[in-house]
Amino acid sequence: MLGFVHVMIEPTGDKFFAGLLVVDHFGDPHELRVTKAVQTTTVQKLLWGQRLLSHILHKVILVPLAEQLGSQVEAIFVDRAEFLNGRQDLSVPLILLESRADVEEGAQSETSVTVPDSKGNGVLLLSCAPGFETDLEEGRRLVIEFSKTCYPLEPFQRIESVLKDLKPQLEIRAGAKG
Repeated sequence: MLGFVHVMIEPTGDKFFAGLLVVDHFGDPHELRVTKAVQTTTVQKLLWGQRLLSHILHKVILVPLAEQLGSQVEAIFVDRAEFLNGRQDLSVPLILLESRADVEEGAQSETSVTVPDSKGNGVLLLSCAPGFETDLEEGRRLVIEFSKTCYPLEPFQRIESVLKDLKPQLEIRAGAKG
């Protein structure tokens, strides 16, 4: 089982909606967790400054979603680098997965590796948090295996569609008390 986390950020930059989708190696969904609307406050913006986005994605979204999972996942894939700060709070690999036309196949660094993009759009770049480089080989293996049955970025699109569909309910849940 693989986990995929995606966040939708309102154009104002102060409201967030996120989901974690668990799929099997065929891409079939097994579990979905979503957040209520996360609204930042003026005080949070002042206190956190430029670190606010990373804080929201790590502490307010990623970790709580992962802790709610009923399914055991082999890794969690994210589509924003700011999520990677959450790796120290997880017991499974956390991998940033993105399509990159500007990176050559085979390129790698201490914290990133590539795999061919089956859609022919360059490569899929996998990155990890510093200090968790061992996550890369497991991430690479899982992406290569998963890409045999499902395009690896497609679960992020599913989450986006679900969040758009559920947005009115998620905003109501955010306003509900108790």
